[in-house]
Amino acid sequence: MANQSSFDVTSTIDFAEVDNALNQARKEVAQRYDFKGVTADIVLNPTDKTLTLTADDEFKMNALWEIVQTRLVRRGVPIKNFTAPASEAPQARQARASRMLQIARQRDAVQPGPGLCE
Repeated sequence: MANQSSFDVTSTIDFAEVDNALNQARKEVAQRYDFKGVTADIVLNPTDKTLTLTADDEFKMNALWEIVQTRLVRRGVPIKNFTAPASEAPQARQARASRMLQIARQRDAVQPGPGLCE
């Protein structure tokens, strides 16, 4: 056996399902009464693998993220693939948040401990 064992935890993402889920979320936001006359944008950048949500305030931002999460789960897209970096500074009464989409997660190499075969 090798001196050092490693394994990768991967999760494949179907971008068509992500796109379909985001389209459904956009339609729901357009129909909801509490989002009438409010800036609420959902933008997916497939090259950078980022999802950017823009809303007028933090309350709307949380509601928008809940809508997106619900639609992603219903389409079978794992939510754990989205990580939230530090939120950006709001611009003139707007809240903005980006979510990074992780295609695969890698774990560090596993070191054999005492009692493990080498």
